[in-house]
Order: sequence, then C-alpha cells, then structure tokens
Amino acid sequence: MLEEHHAVGSLLFMYICTLYRRLKRDQPVEPTQAQIQETHQPSHSDERSIQPSINFETYSKFWKRRGYFETVFLPMKEQNSLEFFKNTCMNAAMFDSLISMIKEELVQSNVPKDITVEERLALTLTFLAKGLSYNHVVRVHKLDWIELARTILLETCDALWKVLQPIYFAKPTEAMYSELAKSFLEKWHLPYCVGAVTNKEITLSNSVRKTETGSIILMATCDTNYKLTSVSIGNKGQFSSSSYGQALLENVLPLPSRGEPTEAQPSFPHYLAGDFSFPLLTNLMRPFPGMELNKRRQIFNYRLSRGQQVIENTLGIIAARWHIFKKPINAKSDECKKYVLTACALHNFIMSNDSDHIYCPEKYADWEDENHMINNGDWRKDADRRYSAICYSKCFIRKSMESAFKQREDLAKYFENDGAVEFQDEVINAISY
Repeated sequence: MLEEHHAVGSLLFMYICTLYRRLKRDQPVEPTQAQIQETHQPSHSDERSIQPSINFETYSKFWKRRGYFETVFLPMKEQNSLEFFKNTCMNAAMFDSLISMIKEELVQSNVPKDITVEERLALTLTFLAKGLSYNHVVRVHKLDWIELARTILLETCDALWKVLQPIYFAKPTEAMYSELAKSFLEKWHLPYCVGAVTNKEITLSNSVRKTETGSIILMATCDTNYKLTSVSIGNKGQFSSSSYGQALLENVLPLPSRGEPTEAQPSFPHYLAGDFSFPLLTNLMRPFPGMELNKRRQIFNYRLSRGQQVIENTLGIIAARWHIFKKPINAKSDECKKYVLTACALHNFIMSNDSDHIYCPEKYADWEDENHMINNGDWRKDADRRYSAICYSKCFIRKSMESAFKQREDLAKYFENDGAVEFQDEVINAISY
C-alpha cells in the first residue's frame, strides 16, 4: 500500500513539473522600446503587412507531427481530384503553380521550418474554401497554438496577394478601359460602359464586434467574364473611404476620351454601371429611382442592369466557392481584409487558368435564354444568403452631379431610339406584367 502511495506521489510530482516547464516556456516576451514604437507607427496602406503576435524564438523547437496535410491532403491531391477541388477550389496543377510563385516570398518566415510552403498553402486554401475556424486548423494540423495557425494564414495571404496583385489588379490604363468598353457593348449591349461596380459590407462575427467595428467595406469592379478588375477596402459605410471610390469622386481614372460624335452614334463620357448605393456621377451611372417610371426610363434601367448584374454574379460566385463568406468572419478587421483580398485574387487566378471550367461551369452564373430573360445561375444554390458575410452596404450617398442627371437622360433617349436593341421592348413588357 505504501509503495502505491509513493508511485502516485511520483506521478503527481512529474505532472506538476511538466506544467511548470510549459508555463515558464510560454511566458510572453516583453517587447523592446523600438518594437513598441514600430507597432504604433501609422500606416497609410489598406493592405499593410500584419506582424505575428508571438515570437517563436521563445518556444522550444517545434515538434512536427503527422496531421491532416500528410494523412489526408497529400493522398487526396494524388487520387481524388473532386475532393481536392472542394478543399482548394482549384486543381493540382494550379496548386503547384502557386507553390512556385510564393515560395520565394515565404523564405523569411516566422513559421517553424518543419512546416513546408506546400503545407502552408494547403492550410490557407482549405481555411478559405471550407470556412474553417482557427481552432479547427490548429487541431487537424497539429499546430499546438492558435497564434501559429494565424501567423501561417496571414503570412501566406500576404505572399499570395504580393504575387497575384500585380498580375490581376495592376494599375488601370486607358487601353484597358477601352477594351472593357468594347466587351460590355458586344456582350451586354451597354455602350460606353467600362465595368460594373458594387459596394459590399463584409460582416464580422459577434465575438469580434465587441472590440472592433462590425464590418469592413469592399468596393469591387469587374469585366464581362466575371473577373475582378479592382478591389478596394473602405470603412464607415462610405465608398469614398476606399481608394477606388475616392478616384471615382475626383474623376482621376484614366477613362477613354469621348471622341467625335457621328450621325449613327453620339458621344458620351465613359462610365461604370452601379446600383442605388452610389451617387450619380458622369463616370458612374445608377438606375432611375421609383416604381412608376415611363417607358424610356424603364428601358434605361433594364439596359444598365444587364451590365451591373455581372458584378453581383462575380461576388456571388466568390461567396459560393469560398465558404469563409458563408457566415460572418471570425477574425479581426485587419485579418479579415487580408482574407477578403486574397480570396478575390485567388478567384481571378483560377478564372484565368481554369481551362476545364470546373470553378465556374456553364450556367453557374446568371444566364439569358433565347428570349433574353435572365435566369438564376447555379451559384445561388450554393450561396446561403441568410447568414452570408457579404451584405448590401448601407452606403452614404453623396450629392450627385447636375451634369450627370443630364447625361443619364441623354443616354436614356439614346437607348430608346438610335441605340435600341430589338428585344428591349419585348422584355420591358414582359417585366411589367
């Protein structure tokens, strides 16, 4: 009996020693004065780098254990293309291409070297595609600390944005807007339109709202092929707080010149197609308000909506594919910005390289039938709007420009007469009924 008591006492003593060593090892390190000053320096960039919240040098050597990446992800990559797509929104070839693109960016990393770049990318893509929590990532990848999982995600998102942003969100040029105008005219019969624009609110979870603002504002534009042409993060519900919104207000975008009018086609300023959350500007058209509209204004609203619905579909596809948007995002606002921008960049990367059209197959976006009526795309079945993180923005509408009212009326006259398309009257009559 005495020997049993001694054994139990020895086990308790060993357990207490283990707890003491762990607590001593995990004690936070006091930051230096230089680090404090650097932390409090203001930043003027919406996409600033986010520093890790812990110093891994204070931890004992990380012990890498076999987790989800070794036991599930790698076999899935080799054997099951469908499951691999559900977990990454891409095929294995695109995954390997991303590895080669971000490898150099992750050389200087705070992450233990035992965690490879391939695993970091797999972890990040699965986190965004499946909408996982930090705790789930820590558990399945055997990472021990939430801070480690968060640092992997943020560093990888920084690397992805750094390599993809110059390719898919380069500074716009007049030549680019000219090509967009041709595309909108050819595909959606909307002349002088250089893109569709929207302002969306990305909501944060209740647990984050206690200490931070409840949302961030995403302003985005797109082309006719459901690829984003610009993304900008703002706040306080005002599109003018984003860099792109400010450029619109100041009219400094490199839009094509009006050109010389002809008998067949008058000259108008080029514009973006927006919705009611935007002010009416010469470079930004929105629909006529009200329910009892005359035929001319109904035609204008219909023609404008054909172009504007492209951005609604683009963000709808993103929300349906990247499940992080299926519910309010449980992350700090700075972290949320990184995840949103990265998902947008990945969307463009996949849309540009998806030769098999798995990511956005036929009729996944809204589509027109032979009578030019818009039918719901399949993305609407995959996106749960009841709990979605992407909501309509309660945007503060600034005073519209007087010259823009005249431009909208002139465009409406043109759409009704010389710029009419043969099916618009039939569609307007069908909608009225």
